[in-house]
Amino acid sequence: MNYEAQERTIRNLVDALKALREGGVTSNKTDLTCQISEWLVKEIFNGTLASTSINKDWDLIVGEKRIQVKAHAKAATNKNRKTHISYSEAALIDELIIVVFTQDYALREFYSVPWSKALQLISHNKGGSILSWNRLKAYRLDIESLPNQPVVSLFK
Repeated sequence: MNYEAQERTIRNLVDALKALREGGVTSNKTDLTCQISEWLVKEIFNGTLASTSINKDWDLIVGEKRIQVKAHAKAATNKNRKTHISYSEAALIDELIIVVFTQDYALREFYSVPWSKALQLISHNKGGSILSWNRLKAYRLDIESLPNQPVVSLFK
């Protein structure tokens, strides 16, 4: 598949977001970041997005796997390396994927961890349930080795 149109659109979006951020218009891109990440994971693994945007547990299906995608767009000055998790052990999730972008949406890190393993690595404290990326080293995927490099290259 040729991604030229998507690449142009994504580049225009990134430039617009950067201008909005530099102009002090926006500071939080959480929803947009999540949507871009879910699309990226869907394209990388040839998955199918959930039919509703308000799905209780998972965001997309790849084969038989129900995948929950967590996303972050981090400024270089942001040293937080964690994801807040608010799902129970009974959640209908098979795989947790964490996508980490720079603030300008260059793909920086990509983690894929079985949900059963993620549950074992979550820390619970007064701030909530947190999954530290430092505990996910064994589940960090090499960005250059991800499938569908034409779509991955849109975020370099």
